[in-house]
Amino acid sequence: MNEHRGREYEILESLLTQNESVMVHVAERRLGGARLLEPAHAFATNKRIIIIRRGVLGFHHDFKIISYSNITEIILEHGIRYSRVHFTLQGEAASEEQKKWLIGLDYKEALELIKFVNSIIEKPVQESRA
Repeated sequence: MNEHRGREYEILESLLTQNESVMVHVAERRLGGARLLEPAHAFATNKRIIIIRRGVLGFHHDFKIISYSNITEIILEHGIRYSRVHFTLQGEAASEEQKKWLIGLDYKEALELIKFVNSIIEKPVQESRA
């Protein structure tokens, strides 16, 4: 995975299922606007996306699991130095203020995440054509 293993990896290990492996890992950066004490880490696995946000001082942690089959749209906004990504899910309101973004991402990492997610989403379509 990554040589800079933190508490997020312990949480991640408890969430991974059998034969599930992390393919892409991105982390919010504080300089890019992420929460000062709670930057999120997103792990795209071969089965789903797991977003982990540790709480202040590690007293709690939140995580969100996104199934690839529920993603209807991926939005990437590229700023001067950092980018942000939002995954719109089936049945989710399209209201701008309700969107939950991954922010402060390095553009290349954000692009890698999106390319990987798109490759997973497109697989069932390609397989059904065969």
